[in-house]
Amino acid sequence: MNKRIFFLSFVAVLLSAAAKAASADTIHAEQFGILPYTYENQTVKMQEALNGCKEQGAEGWYESGPVNDVLIENNSFIECAFNGGPAGAVIALNPSNRIVDANRPVHRNVRIIGNRFRSFGNPLLFAKSTQGLTFRNNTVTYSPEVKNQPKLFLLNGCKDVCIEKNQFPAPLDKEQTQTSNMP
Repeated sequence: MNKRIFFLSFVAVLLSAAAKAASADTIHAEQFGILPYTYENQTVKMQEALNGCKEQGAEGWYESGPVNDVLIENNSFIECAFNGGPAGAVIALNPSNRIVDANRPVHRNVRIIGNRFRSFGNPLLFAKSTQGLTFRNNTVTYSPEVKNQPKLFLLNGCKDVCIEKNQFPAPLDKEQTQTSNMP
């Protein structure tokens, strides 16, 4: 099976039942049989979205639980998310928990490091209910059609977020990051 297809299927299954698990006071990924996962050295071209990091409705599927250790490293995302994902983001961490509380995260320790993004102007990352989220040492370029600086990061109920040492076509300003339900 193609590594990219395997990843998309594997992670979609890993993320699908996190809302039920998030209702507990303590979440232990080991309870769900979830091991650390690395997605590296791949090229993703012209995909609607990297659906591998998007849940498919944990309110009714119950196939897995939250992720506790994911590394997305040294990949190329070329003109992805032109018509998909939450908010049209290239990478989406979107558990279907109904109550969003940064102190009760669903996902933990997600690192997006050393990747290359060529974007149509879509958000690069949509993350919800994630603690320990790192977006570091990535390089971002825009397709020639992009005229304005887009919102790049959409964060809802996240905690301990680190966005640093990335290369953008123009300096990153705070208007390009949208936050809600965060301390």
